[in-house]
Amino acid sequence: LGCGIDRLTVLDLRARACPSTFVYTKLALEQVAENTVIDARYSSAESAANVSRSLDEEGHTIIGSTRLDRQEWRVLIKKRPDNFNPI
Repeated sequence: LGCGIDRLTVLDLRARACPSTFVYTKLALEQVAENTVIDARYSSAESAANVSRSLDEEGHTIIGSTRLDRQEWRVLIKKRPDNFNPI
């Protein structure tokens, strides 16, 4: 796919609400290989913002966040390296 990205996985969490959106996104990241980007879809700005902030704090890269329509937000998340070691 280029830019250090090996795979893209779509994760549709529009039927879920905070805080379960974070839990499901984190579980998805644990199951994918390094250099995978998750294209996560949420049904609220709150979920998109909270998940983005929490995953950024854990060392994952938030590539972008976009509102697609009235009821759908898209967050692109690149999994942190497997050897990531927070200080």
